[in-house]
Amino acid sequence: MIMQSKAILAIMALGSLLVVGMIANGNKAHAAASVTAVGSPYVLGDTGLFQLCANTTMNIDLIALVKPNGTFAFSSVVSPMVTIPGGGCVTIDPGTYGFAGFDMVGDWWVFAANADGGNPFLYEFQVTFQVVPEFILGAITAVTAPLAAFAGFKVLRSRSK
Repeated sequence: MIMQSKAILAIMALGSLLVVGMIANGNKAHAAASVTAVGSPYVLGDTGLFQLCANTTMNIDLIALVKPNGTFAFSSVVSPMVTIPGGGCVTIDPGTYGFAGFDMVGDWWVFAANADGGNPFLYEFQVTFQVVPEFILGAITAVTAPLAAFAGFKVLRSRSK
């Protein structure tokens, strides 16, 4: 609970800086439609892909990832700016801007915005441990062992009569 509060406070601080910048520059807010973590949940070491969609044409020049403990894992100025066409979407890979990968399991936040103003994109997503599926023989054994026991029972039962 405390970690989520720290993450929210960090994001609010970054958002308020952008709002101050928007007011100082007299820019109008853009309508941020949605953000999606493509292929989420991610595993440790992934860099993630984030699809940003907007109702109106918007430029993104800032992206940040906030760890579950509320600290910034990554914050970068996006150069050149990424333009989201009105009614369209773009996919951003933080790995292309120097992000090394997720290093903590839990609920992360992605934050993307135009530093000159506009509504920011904010999205919570999960990073989990990588689960390695068991070898196929384990599944085969789990199915065949009861069948073999049943067949053995039937054979022994028929001999005892």
